[in-house]
Amino acid sequence: MALAVGVASASAPARADDWAFEKDRWFAACDGLSTCTAWAMGGGGSGHVILVEKANGERALTIGAARGEVANRNRPLAFRIDVAGRQGRPLWARLATGFDPDRQWLNFRTADPATIDAAVRAIEAGDRLRVRVEGRPDFTAQIPLAGATAALAWARGHDRRDAERAAVGRAPAVSQADLPRAPPPLAFANYDEGCAAGQGGVQAARLAPGKVLWIGTCGSGYNRDAVLALTDEAGAALPLAPPTDPDGEAPVHNLAYDPATRLLSAVSYAGAGRDCGEALRWAWDGAAFRLVERAELSGDYCQGVTEKDWPVLYRARIVDQ
Repeated sequence: MALAVGVASASAPARADDWAFEKDRWFAACDGLSTCTAWAMGGGGSGHVILVEKANGERALTIGAARGEVANRNRPLAFRIDVAGRQGRPLWARLATGFDPDRQWLNFRTADPATIDAAVRAIEAGDRLRVRVEGRPDFTAQIPLAGATAALAWARGHDRRDAERAAVGRAPAVSQADLPRAPPPLAFANYDEGCAAGQGGVQAARLAPGKVLWIGTCGSGYNRDAVLALTDEAGAALPLAPPTDPDGEAPVHNLAYDPATRLLSAVSYAGAGRDCGEALRWAWDGAAFRLVERAELSGDYCQGVTEKDWPVLYRARIVDQ
């Protein structure tokens, strides 16, 4: 797993400029505003455990595992999670039923403080976390816990906040009624003859009176190419500086604008499973899109971790105008 931020050693203090941690295939990262995430994955992408903790003490625990081949993929499967000590003695166990949205992975989620307390105590004292479908002899996931104590301690001890981080202004909400219906010409860099029939789509959203954002998408795979344009209400082109990622690159995949949150998002998936990649969000400040969030999960073992569980590595404070 490669994190695009500095990685602290196991013995280093959790300073404000150390935003990520790695030890024995356990990882931790803080977003610089309020939240830290600690996580680990089993070999070959067989399973994962993720603990998210906010500055106000709220926590969420997610445990996932491959469900394996079954005759009826729609049939609910009961699976048992346990944490075993070094002699194999169970330290904590839970019987659960749940799937990810695509019903490909077993998935257990909880925000219950007592359940999380018991699970975390066992994880810190245990040797490995195991998942097994009820009635089957083999474990579908085994996650080593050697680095758990260090990763959790790092996250707890981190001051979480970047004191020098600037706030990002978000422009006021504006009506989306009576949007123009005729999009401007949208040129896709990878499609010289235009987007094939049935593979393209256009979204229009008003950013401010007299400023309409157009998002064109093209493709049929998991990463649909995208292009942006800005016009006035009559369709005349207006200058638009494209949003950029932390490396200064403009996003090109799966762009969408949500008028309810007034955020532009882009997701780039690393594979057809849509369970590894990078997600970015920007707020319109009245003149340009400003980056407000970056989540990423990459590497060889992130299968089964969907976008909503990717660790947030950067988050800006949004101030509504």
